[in-house]
Amino acid sequence: MLGGRIGIVGLENPENFARFISLFKCDYDKISCALLIMDDYHQVDNNGKRCQLGSTDPKSWQNLFHESSLVKGFENTKEALELLLYGEENFSDTYLEKIIEDYLADCEKKSEFEWAYYFIKYKDFRPPRYGKYYWEDFKDAPYCFAALYTEQKMSVNSYQPFLKAAAIGEISRDELGMLLDFGNFYVECENDSYVVKNWNGGAEQNRLTINQRNGIDTEDRIKKFKTWAADNFW
Repeated sequence: MLGGRIGIVGLENPENFARFISLFKCDYDKISCALLIMDDYHQVDNNGKRCQLGSTDPKSWQNLFHESSLVKGFENTKEALELLLYGEENFSDTYLEKIIEDYLADCEKKSEFEWAYYFIKYKDFRPPRYGKYYWEDFKDAPYCFAALYTEQKMSVNSYQPFLKAAAIGEISRDELGMLLDFGNFYVECENDSYVVKNWNGGAEQNRLTINQRNGIDTEDRIKKFKTWAADNFW
């Protein structure tokens, strides 16, 4: 996985090498979630829009652990990994699951649901692919992104995870997975709302606003959308 490049672990904490080996004997999906709880470890390429996170595919971790001049955020990944390795000598799936459960419970207690909460809670946000995502504007619209099927580009198999995780309607392959098709109308996800529009001309028909505080959801938007859709679409 490291390919001889040990910078991600570093020589400053030699005890972390044994811990690293122990960690990566665990489930990769759980590692990805636990690491995100430590810190936002994603890396972004030079176009500022295509991001790398960990997945069940070993190549995603190879990409994260091999520093490149074409990608930004290596230090963020290293810091998050150091925090995770600091907490345990012998890792297990059970240990990682406890980190995840405690994090989700804390978010729900505080009613603070950042994009990372959804990534960790809902498996549709973590397809078993390359760990690639596309954000048009990560800073100002963190809830608007796509999970990619390929390593490089949007395709008919990519999708907006806030729509797919609702498990209703039909993800529109013709629209590269960014719309939810309900026949005569469709739904798209904006940073603070779900918007219903008519296929004929795109006129807005309805809108479900998500309550936020300082740009962060204060309610689980996926749960709210599913309940709202059941009341309004059927």
